[in-house]
Amino acid sequence: MKTINLKIIADALDETFEGWNQFLNRETGEVISFPEDKGYYVGDDYDAEMDRLTNSELYVCLPDQYEIHEYGIMEDFARKSGKTELMTALRQKHPYRRFKDEIVYLGIDKLYYSFRENAYYEIAKEWCRKNEIAFFDSK
Repeated sequence: MKTINLKIIADALDETFEGWNQFLNRETGEVISFPEDKGYYVGDDYDAEMDRLTNSELYVCLPDQYEIHEYGIMEDFARKSGKTELMTALRQKHPYRRFKDEIVYLGIDKLYYSFRENAYYEIAKEWCRKNEIAFFDSK
């Protein structure tokens, strides 16, 4: 089994979106994105490929967007920053957009994205430990 650079996992978490799963190949360290819907699949046999990815010891499914819970990351940042405007933005309609607009307005967007990157690294570390995947941190 290969020792995985944590950056690969953290970057994959950053690219997570609805309707797609990501799988880590334990031997190569490669991350494969795979659609949940056959309509987005480009290939010969969706079912065989899905079976290969989900029923093999070689591949492990990375956390999805619900397991990552970016809203929780934003909420944690808002609390730690002490900026009440951020908590207000999160309680309004379209909280993701409002939050991101507010961090730009406050001039703390780079600080937030660094915070979020660190959160992704922590999620990646925990995921690797849970799945018994050796990792190193090149950060």
